[in-house]
Amino acid sequence: MKKIVSLLMIFIALSAGTALFAADAEITYVKGKVEVQRGNEWVSLKPGDKISKNEMISTGFQSEAKVKLLDSIMCLGPVTRITLEELTAGKTQDKVNVYLKTGSVRSKVNHAESKRVNYQVHTAIAVASARGTDYSMFSTGETVVTSGIVGVAAYIPPAESSSGDAETVEEESEEQTEASVVSETSSESAESSSSDSTEEAAPAAAPAPEQKVVLVKANQSAKVSSSGSVSAPVSKAVQSVSAVVQAVSTAASKESVQSASSSVVSNTVTSISSTQSNVVENVPVVEETPVENKPSTGTVEISVTIE
Repeated sequence: MKKIVSLLMIFIALSAGTALFAADAEITYVKGKVEVQRGNEWVSLKPGDKISKNEMISTGFQSEAKVKLLDSIMCLGPVTRITLEELTAGKTQDKVNVYLKTGSVRSKVNHAESKRVNYQVHTAIAVASARGTDYSMFSTGETVVTSGIVGVAAYIPPAESSSGDAETVEEESEEQTEASVVSETSSESAESSSSDSTEEAAPAAAPAPEQKVVLVKANQSAKVSSSGSVSAPVSKAVQSVSAVVQAVSTAASKESVQSASSSVVSNTVTSISSTQSNVVENVPVVEETPVENKPSTGTVEISVTIE
């Protein structure tokens, strides 16, 4: 009986430690056109406004916004749409889950030393998780890390539970831990009531799909393709060099084309010049007879009138 009480106390402690409460996000900065969809209407946002779970934020052209997500800050770029799928706070951990539909966001994840933060941003094809870092994510599936380390993987939609609510992998793991405690408690109770009775073990839950996670460090980036494959981390320096090489290659190709064109023009001019020389050489030369300087002859009439 004492063991049963101890297990129950452990279960209660685990439940209290993992208890999470819904929280609201707060708009801290607005530039240009920034709106939130509430029902069938789009409402303009200003600093100090609150954003609730499942609400979509949209920025227009040349517009920006900053959203405070508990202790973290998310900066929204122009033409960006995000949906706040989860924002919960607890004594030992916080959870943030944002869906990036279009555009780009930059996240500065902060947390207290005594609290764990599960911060995720996902697109239709990629998901990036961090627990204290600075990184940017684009709807194209690319993640660029400024500081810290970010785990990048293909996005796998969470499985539907029996009640129809979506659950994250971490939540499922916590529920399995709690379920095991409850199972042990039930088993002890059954054994104490009847030593001869036995219970069949519950069937094991189906394993979650294998997810390849790539760790991306500071000054690196990674991209998830539409097929779900994750590229190896690439440093920004390599990207810059690749861009320079590409630019030089393009310029070199243009230069070669221009050189080829110049060569063709030069050959054409040479050919024309040669043709003109041949034509001039073939023209018959007519010798002119020199004209002798002969004195001119004629009559000059002078009329004088005397009054």
